[in-house]
Amino acid sequence: MRLLLIQLFLFTVIAFSQGLEVTGVVKDTADGKALTGANIKLEHLRNPDFSKYGTSDGSGKFHFTGLNQGRYIFEISFIGYEKHTDTLRLRGENINLKTILLKREAIEIDGVTVTGQSIPAIQKEDTIEFSSKSYKTNPDANAEDLVQKIPGITKEDGVIKAQGEEVKRVLVDGRPFFGDDPNAVLRNLPAEVVDRIQIFDQMSEQSQFTGFDDGNASKTINIVTRPERRNGKFGKLYGGYGTDDRYSGGAVYNIFNNQQRLSLLGLSNNVSIQNFSSQDLVGVSSGGGGGGRGGRGGGGGFTPGNWGGGAASNFLVGSQDGNTRTNSMGLNYSDAFGNDFRITASYFFNNTNNSTSQRSDRVYFSDSTIYNIYNEDYSSSADNYNHRFNSRLEYTIDTSSSLLLTPRLSIQDNSSSNVTDAFSGYSDGTPLNTTDNLNKTDARAWNFSNELLYRYKFDTPGRTLSVSLNTSANDRQTDQLQDAVTSRNTLWGVMLLAENREIDNPISGYTLAGNIVYTEPVGENGILQFNLNNSLTNSKSNKKANLFNPADNTYSLFDTLRSNEYNNDYTTFRPGVLYRWRDDFMNLMTGVSYHSSSLNGEQVFPYTETVDKTFERVLPSFRMQMQFSRTENLRLQYSTNISQPSVSQLQRTVDNSNPLALRTGNPDLAEEFSHRLSARYMSTNPANGTTFFAMMFMNYTQQYIGNAIQQGRINFVLSDGTPLPAGAQMTTPENFDYSLSLRSFVSGGLPVALLKSNLNLSAGFNYGKTPGRINQSINFSHNYSISSGVTIASNFSEKLDFRFGYSPVWFKTRNELNTSQGDEYFVHSGSANLNWFLMDQLFVKTDFSAYYNAGLPSESKRDYYIWNMGVGYKFLKNSRGELRLEIFDILSQNESLSRSINELYAENRSTMVLQQYFLFTFTYTIRAFTEG
Repeated sequence: MRLLLIQLFLFTVIAFSQGLEVTGVVKDTADGKALTGANIKLEHLRNPDFSKYGTSDGSGKFHFTGLNQGRYIFEISFIGYEKHTDTLRLRGENINLKTILLKREAIEIDGVTVTGQSIPAIQKEDTIEFSSKSYKTNPDANAEDLVQKIPGITKEDGVIKAQGEEVKRVLVDGRPFFGDDPNAVLRNLPAEVVDRIQIFDQMSEQSQFTGFDDGNASKTINIVTRPERRNGKFGKLYGGYGTDDRYSGGAVYNIFNNQQRLSLLGLSNNVSIQNFSSQDLVGVSSGGGGGGRGGRGGGGGFTPGNWGGGAASNFLVGSQDGNTRTNSMGLNYSDAFGNDFRITASYFFNNTNNSTSQRSDRVYFSDSTIYNIYNEDYSSSADNYNHRFNSRLEYTIDTSSSLLLTPRLSIQDNSSSNVTDAFSGYSDGTPLNTTDNLNKTDARAWNFSNELLYRYKFDTPGRTLSVSLNTSANDRQTDQLQDAVTSRNTLWGVMLLAENREIDNPISGYTLAGNIVYTEPVGENGILQFNLNNSLTNSKSNKKANLFNPADNTYSLFDTLRSNEYNNDYTTFRPGVLYRWRDDFMNLMTGVSYHSSSLNGEQVFPYTETVDKTFERVLPSFRMQMQFSRTENLRLQYSTNISQPSVSQLQRTVDNSNPLALRTGNPDLAEEFSHRLSARYMSTNPANGTTFFAMMFMNYTQQYIGNAIQQGRINFVLSDGTPLPAGAQMTTPENFDYSLSLRSFVSGGLPVALLKSNLNLSAGFNYGKTPGRINQSINFSHNYSISSGVTIASNFSEKLDFRFGYSPVWFKTRNELNTSQGDEYFVHSGSANLNWFLMDQLFVKTDFSAYYNAGLPSESKRDYYIWNMGVGYKFLKNSRGELRLEIFDILSQNESLSRSINELYAENRSTMVLQQYFLFTFTYTIRAFTEG
């Protein structure tokens, strides 16, 4: 770290130089005369703040300076001439466009009207841009309603996906909006302010500057607002009350003044509407405890239902089952002070009260067919409070250098309790052991991270330097009370074992990392990149458990088996070199880095154990993109990566929150080494509005960290003194030789003139091979799925908006340990949405979903229908007021059923969700835009 700080100091005192330039001349194509006063625009594709505007001089010349690297829309317009539009990419060198000839427009004839159709899609290398003018929505639609009409964008279980991948970020005019939560942006931005929608893989800040992909790209949507909607006030206020004391209220208020933007939002409801991301959760899912919760998810499975309940899908990542009461508020501020300083900051407060009730039935892929059943009833309640702050501050020192600071802070408080009633036993349902387990947890945590990035461009085009420093720290204090009674069947009858303990578990850690990147041009089309990355991560855990002492009614008996003190240091050193070659047809990047890491850990309880490991790897990478035309490209990519085991996976201490599903760590774990290979093809046809996207992805992981389960065949005691009842399981992480996953996805969209609608088609194939150990036998679980989908979305009227969809999925699983325990089944899901304005004031909104599965056992087979409907009336000036009566789950069939299959077991899980209720709501809409 000392070396990094010295290098940073030396590099920050380098002299300044000029930015990039674009020059050219505008002339008449007929006579070659210079055109004076032609309007010229260079609009940055992903950040309008970098755009430039100007006019040609008396000689037809134009000259732009101080331009940033990136892609630009280049446009020249002049009265009486056809508009000239092109795309430019600035890659570290000045561009001279020489002479651009404009054609004169055809003479307009009286009585003749030519009506043109907006081009729905434009492809610019790896970015697809859609015009909002090509997609009609209701007057009160939001951005989420609009993007679901776009080819390749779907909403699955409440999560927005683009081209088969989850959208991690939604920008507005190239800038963050409400942090990294896509739902908060799409649901609170009216569709009427959207001009264009761009879909691309956004690279990290450092990669965007250097042009070299570091593998940290995320699927991103950028919403470009309409110029006439960038000045004004807009939003809404709403409140509703219904049956069973259901209520929902909130407000959204936006003030846009060109670069300065302020947004306020809030909501309060008890109908499981949660509008912020799972960063608002402290990391405990309704407390500790349920049977084996937190394991790896299943390979093949389905989770239908959850309309208006469950709400697992309303978060960016993670899940929270059950019914939830929410109180939230947020503030987002964005501004630019001249051309030198830009700031974006957001603050969120979120309070949720969640109640969950679940039933789980699990069958282990045991080499024994006698006892492999685990069933569980689980209920919980939790109160969670969260404060979350995000900001981005960008300072342009001059045309050559800039600083970027991105701090993040989250403070959380969670109180929860849960009850688990579980049994393990024979395949005929006879129990071997049962447990009645109560856990109460109080957790407080804070997380802080920050990145400081310095970027510098030398006089020589393509020669750059960037230095980033990353810091993070976290602290979590968890206090838990556990009261468990376990019943065991023995040769001498039933034996009861009671455990009552108090656990104090503080966990803290920090990370220091630095990255230096230098690029140097080589020849006319080549650039070399040299990079050096160092990091240090420290983690500490000091878990203290005390058993209840009936002599003095206090928790005063120190429990050494459930206590541990662990300190872990993980350091990495990674130098590397990359070479990129680019011309108009091909963008080729290849490189290699050397990864060296050391893992040093020391555990005090319940064992005195030291871990001292060193890992070394050579990490190659390759990427090639072929640009066949402006509307067609193919990208091939290969990369490698290292993933270290977590602190909890390394600690050899037993977690017996559930005495029938014990967990412990493994200090002998090694790093995972992953190989990732992908291919992606994109094509658009602006003339007829069709799009096509195809993707294939493979991930092969060596030294895969999976789960090993030891099943108790008789009641016995483990080496550390922990009792393992017959039929109970002890789960331990273990390195296996490899795991494999394959994924492919194809999507396409085209307008259907006969229906005046858009047709979206998709298909996909997934395969996973995952290892696991059951007792002494290794099992490979093979999971297959073939999915398809068809959606028709209306596009002929703002008064009538409908969408129909059908998505059948075929699942198959096969287990090498016991082939008779595989599955093969179909899941059919269909949906229909209708928003119909019968007249200017009266409207009807309804949606219908159907779920049907075939091939599952009778106890897992559930078919049901979910129908919701609302009738509303608009009034007041400009229809600003609205009254609406909504009926949720008209048929009272809403339920949550999931089936998951992994390398260890198959599980059916049903969860309590919110069912039928009525809600009467008043909404007032705010719209006040000004020209500017």
